[in-house]
Amino acid sequence: FYHVWGPQWRYVKQSDGSPRLNSNWMGIAGAGQLMLGNTTPETQRVELRLTAISPGAGCRLTIAGPDGVPLLKDVAVSGGPGTLEVPAFQLSPGEQPLSFQVRGSSYLNPAELYVNVVEIRRAPEATPQ
Repeated sequence: FYHVWGPQWRYVKQSDGSPRLNSNWMGIAGAGQLMLGNTTPETQRVELRLTAISPGAGCRLTIAGPDGVPLLKDVAVSGGPGTLEVPAFQLSPGEQPLSFQVRGSSYLNPAELYVNVVEIRRAPEATPQ
């Protein structure tokens, strides 16, 4: 599996003089896409984990899958780095878009989301109920 940042994302280098905090981030405000790639010949059930931060007052995040159905809806992302776990979904062979919508708590409070780790992994098989 692999990922490709859409053109709406921008690169940001975080550095405060501490080697521990020197990080590479990709940032987005508003809407954009992250392309996910499946190099296998078959559809795979995958999970996505993002390490993210939203400075200031934070943001509200919605992520929609390749079919347009929300995987995360209106989730709060705070100012400190945290992990976002996206529930399992089906990823067809080739590249598929995930749509990101980032918004502030009000029109007076625009927000940005920064991501520095994208982990795509095969999900465990769903257990029939």
